[in-house]
Amino acid sequence: MGCIGDLAAAAQKVAIARSRGCKIVLANGAFDLLHIGHLRYLQAAKAIGDYLVVAVNSDISVKKTKGPNRPIVPQSERVEIVAALAMVDFVVMFDEPTVANVIEHLRPDIQAKGTDYTATSVPEALIVQSYGGRVEIVGDPKDHSTTETVTRLQSMKMPRRGVPLVVSAPSGCGKTTICQKLLERTQGIEFSISHTTRKPRGSERNGNEYHFISNDEFTQMVKASMFLEWAKVHDNYYGTSRSQAESRLNIGIDVLFDIDVQGGKQLHSCLADVVLVFILPPNLLTLSQRLHNRGTDDEAVIQRRLAVAKQEIEQASFYNYWIINDHLEDAVRDLEAILFAERLRCVDKQAFRQQMLGNINHVDR
Repeated sequence: MGCIGDLAAAAQKVAIARSRGCKIVLANGAFDLLHIGHLRYLQAAKAIGDYLVVAVNSDISVKKTKGPNRPIVPQSERVEIVAALAMVDFVVMFDEPTVANVIEHLRPDIQAKGTDYTATSVPEALIVQSYGGRVEIVGDPKDHSTTETVTRLQSMKMPRRGVPLVVSAPSGCGKTTICQKLLERTQGIEFSISHTTRKPRGSERNGNEYHFISNDEFTQMVKASMFLEWAKVHDNYYGTSRSQAESRLNIGIDVLFDIDVQGGKQLHSCLADVVLVFILPPNLLTLSQRLHNRGTDDEAVIQRRLAVAKQEIEQASFYNYWIINDHLEDAVRDLEAILFAERLRCVDKQAFRQQMLGNINHVDR
């Protein structure tokens, strides 16, 4: 198994290999959903040298080059998979769109690129040539593609409406962190961005954290029944757009609603398929300790939050699932499990049956 490390560690390993007379080869790629084309590319790269370094695009880099729905496999797993290949000696990760920075630090004797490039189209070719290195095109013809594989998988998936997933919790229960981790780790789910009449704070941008609108605009939207739910909180109004949520749900994208119990009750009355998840602390003593440890509120505010927490726990009996956040990772996994189960439950069985039987009839003919 190859070593895994940062650029400084890679430079040290390359220096040692070079002192032993090894020819250094650098290959790079996202290696998202590893396929035979990747293996043949790396085998061919190792064959033209002695020590193979593979630079793997980080999740940030993949999103920049492949789009917001990639990668499919997270960077930690992609790096470990590549390092496990017999022909690989070292794996390093990079955040930039190209591998230029890695080349400048390691100065490989050969930069190996796949057959989707030519010697003149390699973006880093001039850098390699500037210190006496060379670029070689290796691997089999470009007739394998992760993008094509993803497209085929998507065409095979069972038709379903998206899951409207409501997550509520008393203040201090870790709801925001749990929701963020779910969004980071799960494909096919988007966060519902609320409308509000309050002013932006700090670096908040319209359409990012909230849709910021005036009181008059909010009132007009209420009159036109444009909100699935809305509420007044601390002299400001907050609401969830009906059209934005339904447009995503209707094309099979799950929508995460981070709202309070009051909002959850409204969604429960207007969305028949809504899934309601309530996050709780192990006990009220633990919640009190968490609120005190945050150091953001005085004692009077903390006592009010604890009183509200008791009310919300009493009112949340209609929620489908309760998760106790005693250990963060366990709570995130519980929420993931709920979402995955609900996805299977809401499959359009009639549409899938017609799709399946239609395919079988076509094969029979």
